Amino acid sequence: MSAAEGWTLITQKKYRAFISYSHADEAWGGWLQRSLERFRAPSSLGRGLNESGSDARLAPVFRDREDLAAAGDLTAAIRQALADSAFQIVLCSPRAAQSRWVNEEIKLFHKLNGPGRTFAIIIDGKPGASDIPGREAEECLPSALRFRLDADGNLTGEPAEPLAADARESGDGKRNALLKIAAAMLGVSPDEIVGRDAQRRRRLFHLAAAGAMTIIAALSALTVYAFDQRRYALAQQLAADSERKEAERQQQEAEKLIDFMLTDLKDKLEPVGKLDILQSVGDKVLDYYAHQDLEKLGDDAQARRAKALIQLGQIEQTRGEYSTARNSFEAAFNSTKRLLDQDPGDAQRIFDHAQSVFYLGDLARHSGEYVRSQNFFDEYYSMAQKLVGIDPANRKWRLEESYALSNIGINYFGRGEFAVARSYMKRSVETRQSLFAEDPDSRSMALSYAYSLSWLALNDLKAGLYNSACNTFDRQISIYESMLSQSPDDQDILFTLMLAKQRRGQAKFLSGDISTAKILLDEAVKVAVRLRSVIHPMRSIARMSE
Repeated sequence: MSAAEGWTLITQKKYRAFISYSHADEAWGGWLQRSLERFRAPSSLGRGLNESGSDARLAPVFRDREDLAAAGDLTAAIRQALADSAFQIVLCSPRAAQSRWVNEEIKLFHKLNGPGRTFAIIIDGKPGASDIPGREAEECLPSALRFRLDADGNLTGEPAEPLAADARESGDGKRNALLKIAAAMLGVSPDEIVGRDAQRRRRLFHLAAAGAMTIIAALSALTVYAFDQRRYALAQQLAADSERKEAERQQQEAEKLIDFMLTDLKDKLEPVGKLDILQSVGDKVLDYYAHQDLEKLGDDAQARRAKALIQLGQIEQTRGEYSTARNSFEAAFNSTKRLLDQDPGDAQRIFDHAQSVFYLGDLARHSGEYVRSQNFFDEYYSMAQKLVGIDPANRKWRLEESYALSNIGINYFGRGEFAVARSYMKRSVETRQSLFAEDPDSRSMALSYAYSLSWLALNDLKAGLYNSACNTFDRQISIYESMLSQSPDDQDILFTLMLAKQRRGQAKFLSGDISTAKILLDEAVKVAVRLRSVIHPMRSIARMSE
């Protein structure tokens, strides 16, 4: 069969892909379906595919939303969707590996469509862990992917090597994993998509700061237009249906633009200290919602509004405008609490409200209101425990719990209650040490672990536990030096390494070991000189706390 004939068969299918996943990974399934259906190949590549008779789009995608746990077999609808799909994508995790239904879907898809059309995306766990004694529970690949299948979809004893992308932060990351799968579905090399996508993202990055004010102006105009359209629709109830749909489309575009401004644009501007632009972004988003009826806003829109309020509050707190910051955080708190009250068991609503609670507690601590701050941090910790209770294996929730423990400890530290602070900080360190051991290649996890060590060591230093402080500083310094071997000019790591060496020298000095203290302080100076040679004139703004 020629390539053109192969593409003809693929494009005749009702669905471009069937997503197989454990329903414990529902959020990942939703992300993948949205990402594939929104995907557009780079323009030049898309033209070439279209001219050759291929389709540059990856929509529609089938994702089963029903829980099959109570069913005795795959439903007829699932079987038909598998038959009607050109490709299959398996979200691989320990939950998926243990799912009978994921395994059955892989086998049936192979039987119906043949080999070479099933792709894997790793989202959790470890491939091949089933062959490692004691780590079998970490296996993320279902058996139908670990072993080759015969023509009838039955397992053989021959090991297989499935085409897999790793969406975890320590692997390809979400974006590159998506691009690798897209390349496989389009029948092109990953470099053809990944390389062109990287070029496009670099262009967007260079244009982001310069175009931010233009985007804000566009949002202002779009806000006015959407509002005017809505008012016109209310006044002219007999207006044509096409006009109503256009108004709804404009509002959807406004919501998409708000999403971009609160996520991608914020991530690009925050590291280079563009506080004025970030504040303008937050102001414009709130101005948009000021023209809406908050009682009629959807839950997601209310959550976005709360996110904008928190963004403004962070900027105001950074500038020392504590009263204004409190107003922003309290408004966000009221929104996230209302959403949580409507659905108290929803993990995302718990997480969103926990952020509002955290920032109120953090602001109170920075204002010296330690008792008020403690009340907020206790509530924050309670919500983090609920998240872990909902999904004990979720690393994000476990990390959130460690953040809460750390902040309670930092609050006691501020009050001079070092022994109590130490008990909370130790528990935070133990959790992060465990998470780091599970994912030792994650830069963010390494920094988070080192951060918790720094607070424990500083607390021991203030409490006069000099030997303990030195041992903990050694652990922190070891992490930084290991990371610098991979990224020798990393400004953030150099800065924190300098502080760690300076504080360890201080601990040695206070313990009476003057000669070692001098060596460490000299090392801290050398790191400072090295930092000065590589530092960008606009250092990123460090997060005030976790």
